[in-house]
Amino acid sequence: MAVQENLSAGAYTGTMGRVRRLIITLGLNPVALAYAMTTLGSTMINSIFSFYYVKLFLNKYKISEGAFQQSQVMYMVWNAINDPLFGYLQDNSRVAFCSQRRLSILYGAPFYSLSFLIAWFPWRSYAPNDWLSGLHLMVALCVFDAMLTFVLLAHSALFAEISSHHQNRLRLIKYNQVASLIGSSSVLFCGLLSNNMEDYTAFQAFTVFIAVISCGFMLYTGIHIESRFENKGSRPIDPGCDDQTSQKFSCWLSSTTLP
Repeated sequence: MAVQENLSAGAYTGTMGRVRRLIITLGLNPVALAYAMTTLGSTMINSIFSFYYVKLFLNKYKISEGAFQQSQVMYMVWNAINDPLFGYLQDNSRVAFCSQRRLSILYGAPFYSLSFLIAWFPWRSYAPNDWLSGLHLMVALCVFDAMLTFVLLAHSALFAEISSHHQNRLRLIKYNQVASLIGSSSVLFCGLLSNNMEDYTAFQAFTVFIAVISCGFMLYTGIHIESRFENKGSRPIDPGCDDQTSQKFSCWLSSTTLP
């Protein structure tokens, strides 16, 4: 297609251009792949966190029932507050890392992955019903949810901003579904390698490994994804595209079919 010819001819140069050309050579769509990388990374850490944090605090840290319930209540209150709060900030802030979806993912990804690790490392050797284990759970839940919301809110908004075309959005959904399926397998491997958390040292090592690679996946999105609204005024790639603010993204996203 004309779009691919322009791309190969040098519409994108340097390392990023070589990566994109390699992805297209493999039969993948670079925009959809970049978008799905955040889904892959976030699903890997979200699945493990949701599956293991209750067992960890109740069975290993021996948190009291009252402290556990208080932490859950605080988490629900914070979850109700931070969604509209971060949504307002990302839509109205003048700070680049808040207002630009790509930068929100790029700068938020390392903190998101680090927040995932808070729960798995005790602050001291907890005695049964230790008040500090309750505080630990409260902090772990609220910080993790805050970073999850900040990154995934920007990621969700990118879905609408990448392209306005129905077929392009279907392609994004397909790549996302595959990434989600692969990412959810992290729970299986975590259970196998740590003997379902019986080998806690192995469990901690695996969570660090997952945090690192999930951060890498999300950083890939932050580096390679592009939004129509962050590149207004770009030179048209294909004269057949009518909307000049979305030509580059809509035509390019359509240029490679899903294998």
